[in-house]
This record gives sequence, structure tokens and C-alpha cells, in this order.
Amino acid sequence: MTNAAITGWGKCMPPAVLSNADLATFLDTDDAWITSRTGIRERRISHVPGVVLANVASQRALACAGLRAADVELIVYGSCSNEEQIPNTASGLQLLLGANGAGAMDVNTACTSFLYGLSTATAMIRSGVVRNALVVGVEVITPFMDWENRAISVLFGDGCAAVVLQAVDHEEGVIAEKLGCYADARDLLRVRGVGVAYANRDVNYGDTAWDFDGQEIFKRAVLGMSHASSEISPWPRPSGLRRNWKRTSSKRLCAWPSTVRI
Repeated sequence: MTNAAITGWGKCMPPAVLSNADLATFLDTDDAWITSRTGIRERRISHVPGVVLANVASQRALACAGLRAADVELIVYGSCSNEEQIPNTASGLQLLLGANGAGAMDVNTACTSFLYGLSTATAMIRSGVVRNALVVGVEVITPFMDWENRAISVLFGDGCAAVVLQAVDHEEGVIAEKLGCYADARDLLRVRGVGVAYANRDVNYGDTAWDFDGQEIFKRAVLGMSHASSEISPWPRPSGLRRNWKRTSSKRLCAWPSTVRI
């Protein structure tokens, strides 16, 4: 059975830091309020496009894996803050890397774009479509942030991470997964002003307004993560067999929340 091992990883964090103390200079907040509710003490602000961050993170991941850019077979670019709709941003990363033989695709599932990208690349390796893949998760949110809204401006920042997946014949990588989506909760987080829905609608493209229901998002996140964790214990192996595994035997839980409370 072919699996997709994570053989390389890299990141790129913009050097500019916006601390909680910085936010307190123009928002009605302070470090204690932000930290107690989110666990966040600082966030990074990028002055370059996301694809530039992705190029640095990807080169580091490829170096870690010992894989040349020319040998990459697939690039999956996970982001909801792409510079353009057309062409896709994955092709821009392909150009910067010199990965001329790679397929290139964007994945946008908002905050979970990297996880869906990882799932997609894993499935393509398992099915034999490709033998390796570069998966990137990158966001440059701050250019269209509503800095007057305390509920959202304390949560988001810019940055990028990348991993290299390669085909192996032993059990490694993503062993089991559970994807899901609360489609009825689409209106809980919406950024108005980006997307073709706002083209030629007397809206200044890029002049954004945020709809954000933090409390309900919190409830959905906790419920969804708990449900997904339960669904994969014990998990089905790719071969269809089941292993004797219990939640109590797990040694580490690495969650993907937006705040420490979640």
C-alpha cells in the first residue's frame, strides 16, 4: 500500500511584528484581554505577496526533503488570500521555484486550506497520480483587515508553511482523516468586497467589510474538532483493515484552533 510521508518542511514568517501592545495604541484593548481570550501575544505583518513567502517556505521544505524543485510533480497552494483569481497562485509559485514539470492547483477552504491541500495531495500520491507533492499553507490577511474591529483584528496575521510529501511503501504520513463542513454556518464569517459577487456592484473591489460571529464560530469549532477526533478512533487503515487503537492510548494531541480557548 502506497502512503505519503512528510519528508520536508519549511516556514516563512514576515519579520514585522504587531504586538498586543501595538494594537492597544489604537484599539480599546490590552495585552491581558487579548492573551486571556486567545493566547495570542503577537502576529506578523507581511509587506510582500503571499507567493513570495511561499517561495521561501517551499525552498526550505525542499531542502529539508533533499528534493530538487525540478523533480516536484504537484504543487497544492492552500490560501484564501490569493493575489489574483486568474491565473492561479500555485502557478506563480511554480514559476518562482522553477518546478517546470509540476502540476499546480489552488485550494481555498478558508482557515482549513492547508489541511484540505494535505488531504488532496495525500490522495493523489496514494492513487499513483504523482509520486511527490509540495503542499503550502499561506495567508496574507492584513491588507484587507478591519483594524477598527477588535473581535477580528486581534486574531489574524500573515505567514506561510510548506511540507513535501513523497510516496513510501510503509505506513506513514496521514493515516486517517475526517473532513467536514458546516455549510449552514457560512454566514458566520464572511469578508465582503472580494470575489466576483462584488464586481460591477458599486462596491470598491478590495474595500472589505467583515461579518464575524466569534461565539458561534467557537461553538462550531469545538463541536467539529471533537466529532472528527471521535470519528477516527479507532480509524480505518487505507487498506480497509482496522487497528486496535483507543483515544486513551494517544500520546499527543496537536489541535488546529484559532485560539487557545478552542
